Amino acid sequence: MENLIKEFNKERKANKGRWVFFQGEIEGEPVLIKSYNTWIQVLEYRGVRDGSPMELSVRSMNEWLREKLTG
Repeated sequence: MENLIKEFNKERKANKGRWVFFQGEIEGEPVLIKSYNTWIQVLEYRGVRDGSPMELSVRSMNEWLREKLTG
């Protein structure tokens, strides 16, 4: 999970001010993220679709992701 978050943040930083469509996996399960800066509009993982609050700090966004990805 930490590698996925690291790769997502790398992609997010490379695309500041643009929509990011990120795809990864955790233990063979696909993870799909649609985001804009630190707002995760869509997170799809294990059949659940969710979205974060807007304008989070990077730290809060990463904590939100960890919580959602560990279930």
